[in-house]
Amino acid sequence: MTRANPKIQIMITEPKTIIRDTALILPLMVAAGFAIGGVWSAFGVLCTGAVMLGNLWFIGRLTRRFTAHAAGKDPNGIWASILLVAKFPVMIGLVSLLGWAFGGLPVVTGLIALVLAIFVRGVVSMLGAPPEDASTDVRQGS
Repeated sequence: MTRANPKIQIMITEPKTIIRDTALILPLMVAAGFAIGGVWSAFGVLCTGAVMLGNLWFIGRLTRRFTAHAAGKDPNGIWASILLVAKFPVMIGLVSLLGWAFGGLPVVTGLIALVLAIFVRGVVSMLGAPPEDASTDVRQGS
């Protein structure tokens, strides 16, 4: 039987933090979209970023309901699991529609806002970790 190492700390980032970070990075990506392709491209980046922000918010809401249902605290949480499954083809359709309307580059630039926000938050969390936690070998817990 393995026990968890008490020295290892798992860093959990709240969905609100990722949404905030994405919203902060999005104007930079819109400016990049403007530099790449003008006003229409910048608008495509903005629309894609807005869809991604809405998706993140929706995932956060559904995840809370789904976990409450799994814990037996929300009898209507089954709808959250159904919506989580149904959301994926809807998002694929929305991103495809955005790609058709604006072209691939503005859509990818808008998606990069989310990826960049997650990356920057991870680096900031890693750099802010105490040195003993950052160098702890995860295999020590077994």
